[in-house]
Amino acid sequence: MSEFTYKGNKFYLDNKEYRIISGAMHYFRIPREYWRDRLLKLKECGFN
Repeated sequence: MSEFTYKGNKFYLDNKEYRIISGAMHYFRIPREYWRDRLLKLKECGFN
């Protein structure tokens, strides 16, 4: 299992600096059948 920690204003994943890239998906505005597609597109854009 990976170890996720923080020190100061930085995050670390397995003792390597890790940058969090995030956003919001308003699921209630997207028809359910498109959720998987939209989440995959976010991942392809580098969101983690």
